[in-house]
Amino acid sequence: MKQYLELLQIPMARKLLIAATPARMAYSMISLSIFFKTERELNSITLAGIALGLNALAGSVTKLTRAYRDWETDRKSTRLNSSHRL
Repeated sequence: MKQYLELLQIPMARKLLIAATPARMAYSMISLSIFFKTERELNSITLAGIALGLNALAGSVTKLTRAYRDWETDRKSTRLNSSHRL
């Protein structure tokens, strides 16, 4: 907790936290929207939970493919830069 308090003493860090809060809150509302819409339309908490799980799985796959793409880009960039040095 002490580290967070030290971080909040930095003026720009405090401004960044304040600026990022609405976006983080809005992003968290996506899961709630999926849950309540599915539960209302299908009248099933179980299916609403499954919908949330599928949303989380899709997010994970997206992050994994992005990480792989970034890794490939870095690898190709390193290979190109090392060949130009010769």
